[in-house]
Amino acid sequence: MNAGVRTGSVQRRECQAIGIRVKRDAENTSGNPDLSRRDRGVPDPAAEAAEKGVLYHPWVDFTQPEPASWQPAADPPALRTGEVHLWRTQLDVPAEQLPALESVLSAAELARANRFLFEHDRRRFVAARAALRSILGRCTGTDARAIEFSYSALGKPGFAGAWERIGIRFNLSHSHALALIAVTRERAVGVDVEYLGRNVSHEAIAERFFSDRERRDLASFALALRKRAFFDCWTRKEAFIKASGEGLFRGLTTFDVSVEPGAGARQLTVRNDPEDASRWKLLALEPALEFTGAVVVDGRLERLTCFEWT
Repeated sequence: MNAGVRTGSVQRRECQAIGIRVKRDAENTSGNPDLSRRDRGVPDPAAEAAEKGVLYHPWVDFTQPEPASWQPAADPPALRTGEVHLWRTQLDVPAEQLPALESVLSAAELARANRFLFEHDRRRFVAARAALRSILGRCTGTDARAIEFSYSALGKPGFAGAWERIGIRFNLSHSHALALIAVTRERAVGVDVEYLGRNVSHEAIAERFFSDRERRDLASFALALRKRAFFDCWTRKEAFIKASGEGLFRGLTTFDVSVEPGAGARQLTVRNDPEDASRWKLLALEPALEFTGAVVVDGRLERLTCFEWT
């Protein structure tokens, strides 16, 4: 890696798909109706979820563990076809690190960074782009500064010129102070992350951009849970249109994703083109507390491995 650039110390864990179990609650209602479920010896998932500080929906078990800390590893393994390497990086870096990070960026990236109105946004952009370049430099065995990017007519980023023949595909998403970078070999990939504390008009956005089915599913959640369900749905839709390379030109209402929260495989349905849906693998992510995300890859996904870029 380049001297003075954020070191490539890596933390790794296999991303475990946490299944969401449908509730089939055969509650025993015999006995004193004034007693609580626990007093009657009946499990009370709502109370258990409240004690653990997690969400609860009457049809879905949210009592899954908090995201585990990613364990350190000396070096990431080689990226193989059929695998996705997912990198997580914190973007609120100390001011003294900025000159080294800026030294990795191109003139165009620096110009873009300087157009941000707020300093914290500029710093986060610099940190995200420097991490992307450094990770791709590690994957390709080259100087991060030498990498050249190009953009499709619809805005999807990729390698430029001779770099394209390397066969590495990637995608970057950042929200608040967290970025996710997905890297694959010879396969289209899209990733999205959202900070759950964002203040957005989620009902108005859902009304405009979600499919009929997604809006119905969203309405099935209690009001207190709809914002989280909205972000889960939104990240999955964003990851898909980024992977497909079509962006908003595909039309966000032309396909459905499952709204249920939690990490693991999720349903993707492309109306009028079932073969298109079968091409893609959609995984929901819980990259950190107060964040939700999703990754979509073209073709069979044999392994998703997570790393921490520090």
